[in-house]
Amino acid sequence: MDTTPRAAILAKSLQLDGPHGPVYGPIDMHVAPGDLVVLQGPQGSGRTSLLLTLAGRMKPSPSTVQLTVRGHHLPRDRRAVQQVTAIAGFAGIDDLEPSVTVGDTLRERLAWLTPWYRRTPPVTDATLRELATPVFGTRRVPTARTLVRDLDEVDAMLLRIVVALVAHPDVLVVDDLDQVHDTARRQIVWDRLAALTTATTDPTDPTPSTPPAPGLTVIASVASAGEVDAMTWAARPRVVRLTTGPRLDADPHADAHADPHADATPAARPTSPAARAAHARGPHAHGPHDSDISPAARTAARTTETPVRTGAPSPSAPSSEEPLA
Repeated sequence: MDTTPRAAILAKSLQLDGPHGPVYGPIDMHVAPGDLVVLQGPQGSGRTSLLLTLAGRMKPSPSTVQLTVRGHHLPRDRRAVQQVTAIAGFAGIDDLEPSVTVGDTLRERLAWLTPWYRRTPPVTDATLRELATPVFGTRRVPTARTLVRDLDEVDAMLLRIVVALVAHPDVLVVDDLDQVHDTARRQIVWDRLAALTTATTDPTDPTPSTPPAPGLTVIASVASAGEVDAMTWAARPRVVRLTTGPRLDADPHADAHADPHADATPAARPTSPAARAAHARGPHAHGPHDSDISPAARTAARTTETPVRTGAPSPSAPSSEEPLA
């Protein structure tokens, strides 16, 4: 019997085209459950759009051959994909309110995941530690009464991840780790993301021969081309590069052996006339900056982060051809 786990994400010729040319792609991806993937690309390379597409919050171009997340086909099964994925670090979507306490921030998220007829009690320090320790690890967890504005960059990013994981997703996408500005502090965040992908064993399982369940699948983006080499890894992550074209290293260690002076591989070069013209104009001609995603798209993505409570009517799907509610 084949016991090979189903791919967490499988994409063939995945791409998104904007009004001024390609935003990203085409790209092929095979991400296994429990993988940590570093999505690297400069501003304007389509990082944010690609992450939102993988999370079922943005619609890929019709030319995409295949995109499945945890066995669900996109864009057809977008609601199912939104239930098994979570997002963190997206400007304008999951921003933290500086004047709100950490406890109230988590309580609001818990309230959206609770049936409408049940009261959500205040989040105590004990509840906060229970929810946050898997993300914070040995790092001190802030108290429930701590104001968000008093958190440093690392704790603020980790809190956004805690809020995202309250729904127990299978796949987590994290945008713009450059929000944590210095390398040493980003190392802390990368270490915690890597820890979340570690395979877990059910402590209640009496059968020690049972294989451990794969950990969380994490895809996180960063701008720096040298980020992977600058960090220390227990297990080197896989890398997707979005520069002149996206490429997923088939070998997790291939990035270490690549020629640093080599340009994009032929398969990653733009092939269509429009793409070649955009390439000739420069890297920012491929599509809008990540920060220039339309307000409608960000609103649609944000809406999916406030799930409809049990028993409440579901919002209708938007008519826009790009964002998905």
